[in-house]
Amino acid sequence: MAIYIEDGQRVKVFVPRNISEDTVKDFLSKKTAWINRHIICDKSSEKGSGGLVYSDGAMFLFLGKTYPLRYYPYEGKKATVRLWQDSLQISVPWAMPCDDIEPSIAHALKAWYRKQAKTMIAQRVLDLGRPFHISPEQVMVKTQKHLWGSCYPRKRMIYINWKIIMAPPQVVDYVLIHEFCHLLEPNHSSRFWQRVRSCCAAYQECVGWLKDNAPRMRFSS
Repeated sequence: MAIYIEDGQRVKVFVPRNISEDTVKDFLSKKTAWINRHIICDKSSEKGSGGLVYSDGAMFLFLGKTYPLRYYPYEGKKATVRLWQDSLQISVPWAMPCDDIEPSIAHALKAWYRKQAKTMIAQRVLDLGRPFHISPEQVMVKTQKHLWGSCYPRKRMIYINWKIIMAPPQVVDYVLIHEFCHLLEPNHSSRFWQRVRSCCAAYQECVGWLKDNAPRMRFSS
């Protein structure tokens, strides 16, 4: 059996067909304190400062699509994340204190996003680098406050902001192509943009998407 709190107020229980009603009632009775605690936590988040929250139902971007967080209690010791069907499933320890839940989820989400970014970008570097007939010495996925990507042509190194994994795949590709072009043209001259255009005809739409959605691609510190 499993419980989750939907939108901070609706309690849903998943029960296998062979489980009796008395067993379900006993299970819910034992978990009443957990249910009440999480409803209170979600209401406290809604009354907060208006900043980014990690409560059940909060919406987050991944590869250009928006997914709600969905809390699921489990017997583990730390919060974990997985993309499951149409939501980001957050497994939350039964015994975790209320004040620890959102910070733990924030930490788990960041780790999950970074892992997804490293996996996808490593593959796209291989695929997109072929047309250039060059390859950087190293591509690092890291936190960058104001840039989606940066390039050091002399060292042949590229840095990519892990939060770009929130953008659609074609936007991720554009950022990588942009930095690949800087390995050949270390400026923003007309020749540079010609190279970008030759590999990413819709680059202006990608730039526009980033400008419009950058405020949604963030995490609280």
